[in-house]
Amino acid sequence: MPYPSPDQQPEVTGRLVNVGTALRTADDVLAIRLGAVTRREIDARNAELHVLVGLFADAVLDHARDAATRSVRWEVDRLLASAPGEGALVFSAYQHMHDLARMLRRLASSAPAQGGVTV
Repeated sequence: MPYPSPDQQPEVTGRLVNVGTALRTADDVLAIRLGAVTRREIDARNAELHVLVGLFADAVLDHARDAATRSVRWEVDRLLASAPGEGALVFSAYQHMHDLARMLRRLASSAPAQGGVTV
């Protein structure tokens, strides 16, 4: 089952997530080491990052029409579609979490004028 499942959706609706918060979230996730985190925590972070990456991608990428932006949009879509299922190894879920965090950092860094997105 790909992330996020309905029971893993983060409760963040109605909150403005600014660029600084997104960058801190990405940095916090990238600081997590595999032996110091449980699978449940990885799954929760994956669900949160999945939502944030989707929102920042919609806010940042959907207005530009050049080839580079379409390429990044394709990359985001593939990343979001490639979430490991429940039966996947812990390392696969951990690696996906890091991939999502790197993409969030990339999207948030390219959106300083946006101010943030409403979640």
